[in-house]
Amino acid sequence: MRPATPWTLVALLGLLLLTAACTPADDDDASGDDDDATGDDDDATGDDDDATGDDDDATGDDDDDTTAPPSIHDPFDGLLGQFTSMNGDGHALMDYDALAGDTGALGELADYLAALDAADPSALADTDERLAFWLNAYNASVVDGVLAAYGGDHGFSVLDSGVFFDDTRYSVAGTTLSLNQLEHGIVRSKLDHPAVTSADPAVQDAIATFTADLWDGALLDARVHVGLNCASIGCPNLRGPSPPFAYYADSLDDQLTAASRAYCDHASKGAGPDGISRIFQWFSGDFVPEYGDAAGFIETYRTDGLDGVDAGSWLDYDWALNIAP
Repeated sequence: MRPATPWTLVALLGLLLLTAACTPADDDDASGDDDDATGDDDDATGDDDDATGDDDDATGDDDDDTTAPPSIHDPFDGLLGQFTSMNGDGHALMDYDALAGDTGALGELADYLAALDAADPSALADTDERLAFWLNAYNASVVDGVLAAYGGDHGFSVLDSGVFFDDTRYSVAGTTLSLNQLEHGIVRSKLDHPAVTSADPAVQDAIATFTADLWDGALLDARVHVGLNCASIGCPNLRGPSPPFAYYADSLDDQLTAASRAYCDHASKGAGPDGISRIFQWFSGDFVPEYGDAAGFIETYRTDGLDGVDAGSWLDYDWALNIAP
């Protein structure tokens, strides 16, 4: 190799200086590229925002996943909003005639009942979700039972046939049940109830599993008695005066408290000077653990407590159909 000449050294030095001079420009370009990249990152951030949006959607979906079982109650909530109304006496009345004549609405009810049958209540997140599920399942089944039995007769009563509550025609969570099994076996957790003990062993096992999952070791919430509607005027109302009308986990406590207050405030069917509802007699033991007795429940939820209430007498229970005129 030949030794470098001075001119060669000068050329090399110039090249180095040129390279050094160009390097910041390249860095700027690189910064520009980084800006572009940042722009792309912004886009990516935009995409991330979209992704965040998607995540929100996903979160929404997750929320839907978490609250998916309650969300299946939306059709029933809609039907209650469309076909029930409050009359001047404080009774929630169902327009069974209009519902029976509306093919689309009947299809919605059938689809809702099918969704309840396909559901797995044991997969629900907590007691509120499970209780909302079973309260709605009972109430929707009662509506379905009336539509099947009343034949347009406004004088129909659920007591007419003597078997309305014992007819095993309601399929919920993959098990065919009667209304008595739904109410007493699952919601009230009374496995010694005749409706349960008379069932096939497989049904008894299913009921025992459902109620164990429902309460998960917790005490029975006696407010379930104002959440169940037996399609009669004497029953607690099928819905409150304002939405939501079906039961939902996120509003369940408020809904049951409002329903308890409304029932106890209703002098002709809850509590008043002529006595208190037979519900407090028939299911007296259910009110003991939390309230001491039925009077304690009434005192807790009635606006005026026990003032003006004859807690020692029983109101006649009105079994007339809760049908809109």
